[in-house]
Amino acid sequence: MSLCKLRHSKLQAGRDLFLIDHLLEGEQEIMEQQKPFSELFTVGRNRRALVASVICMFLQQFCGVNVTAYYSSTILKDHAHYSDQSALLFSMGFGIINFLFAIPAVWTIDSFGRRNLLLSTFPFMAISQIILVIAFSLKAGSKAQSALVILGMYLFGIFYSPGEGPVPFVYSAESMPLYNRDFGMGLVTSVNWFWNFFISITWPKFSSAFTIAGAFGWYAAWCVIGWWMILLFVRETKDLTLEQLDQVFGYRTKEHMRFGMEELKWFVWSYVLRRKTLRKPIFLHKEDPEEVYDTRGEMMDARGGYEEVREEKVEGHSGGGSISGALMR
Repeated sequence: MSLCKLRHSKLQAGRDLFLIDHLLEGEQEIMEQQKPFSELFTVGRNRRALVASVICMFLQQFCGVNVTAYYSSTILKDHAHYSDQSALLFSMGFGIINFLFAIPAVWTIDSFGRRNLLLSTFPFMAISQIILVIAFSLKAGSKAQSALVILGMYLFGIFYSPGEGPVPFVYSAESMPLYNRDFGMGLVTSVNWFWNFFISITWPKFSSAFTIAGAFGWYAAWCVIGWWMILLFVRETKDLTLEQLDQVFGYRTKEHMRFGMEELKWFVWSYVLRRKTLRKPIFLHKEDPEEVYDTRGEMMDARGGYEEVREEKVEGHSGGGSISGALMR
């Protein structure tokens, strides 16, 4: 009944019902022959998706966000000499910024792209961490230090929230094939929480050994390293079908690394040197057929418009019989 309401005719609904049943049977046969967990590592397409997802999850922790989230009030009180009340209020401000600036990602993650969000926010996250390094290198309790600490902390939250905050979980969930997505997502989530635990439990001794300025310098360096890892190994998944995702992750890693360097060259040439002579490189060239049929029983022409498909009785060539055909108006 649902398909009858969604399609233009019972014939189209019956066609789709048959296709659904046939595909489910084929999927079940394939599932019985596959090894979902081991094929995350043995199949190239799955391995490349796993590596990209692990990179995103790893960098979510090693950009240093949870140091600020967990220890900001302690850092402000002990090293910037804020009062208890002020430290708690500024720490709450970081949480509010984290929430508010994640809201635009609801739209930008699909319009601007997952990879583009990461590439455009990581440099500013590194700059924010460098501001904290400078702040904690100044005289303790000075006005300059107090201002720079809050500035660096809040700027980091502004650039982390729409990028590295939501993207890793979205990216990991969609990059894996359907048949082993649960195994892949479980694995990369465990990576995320392992490093979350590791960083949070080692921060007190780490900050004592490296000093506060040195510790934030360490995370600034990881933001820079992370930008290069994303450029070379993390592939864009925006607006791609399951079949196109297989294509994207089917390319060898060296091919995507070459594309990443070409993209960087194009960006520098176009936006830094202000020369618009280079064409933007495209990693996946999507097919653009003149006519594309969709499941609603319509046909999309090359101009992007739809023409309705109707059923019409066609007289047979013999015996006066008739056949039902789908003809375009």
